[in-house]
Amino acid sequence: MSRNKPTVTYKYSRLTFKRDLIEPLKDHEYFRVVTHEGTFQMSKSDFYTVFKNVTESSAYKQDGLYNYVKVPQRALQYLVDNTSNVTTQKQNITGLHYSLPDFLVNQCTLQEYKKWLHRKALAHFKRDSDRGMQNISCSSYKKAIHEAVLNGGQHDAYTGEQLNWKLISKYRNEEARVGGRQYKKKFWYLPTVDHYDNNRENPTFKICAWKTNDCKNDLTLNEFLEVCEKVLNHNKNKIK
Repeated sequence: MSRNKPTVTYKYSRLTFKRDLIEPLKDHEYFRVVTHEGTFQMSKSDFYTVFKNVTESSAYKQDGLYNYVKVPQRALQYLVDNTSNVTTQKQNITGLHYSLPDFLVNQCTLQEYKKWLHRKALAHFKRDSDRGMQNISCSSYKKAIHEAVLNGGQHDAYTGEQLNWKLISKYRNEEARVGGRQYKKKFWYLPTVDHYDNNRENPTFKICAWKTNDCKNDLTLNEFLEVCEKVLNHNKNKIK
């Protein structure tokens, strides 16, 4: 892990390599990338040796930007401890191994589940970061969401309805544009994640259907129940 002073430092939400900042460097010069998952530092020579796939990609050579949705294992050696929680972040990235919950066997593959878990954790982490929440991490969100799945994730936490885990990774934006509302209805019971509270040390999430999450949105449980009650009372004589 290098202690050399970086020539270039830039920030990005996830590990990203910026061609126009890296290429002018000499081989022995270092650059630093500050991300939500930790801070990475390496020399240009190390970059060309370890991330050859990046330097040869069209995204890097033509677009000038290559980013990782998930931090690759080989990048962990370049984590630097310039923040107080970087060691914990490194342990969280490497130390947790998520297995497929028993009730999801024959419903989806482990790869599909891990992809769903990572995307949900990252989405909530980015949203809360944009809202000004501090001292939070994508890894802690992922752990909490996985625990929510294990604790009753086969059913909607608010309605008790059966969730359809076979639907994860099946939604297609292009088909949605063509199919409209009828296409989206097919995904009503797609498992989604509701951030139940804002406890930063022990975040709590609930697993629920897409349609339920759409209705509840940012409401607390009590606020959501109040809305539901008003809807029922207002329509109790209209329902046939």
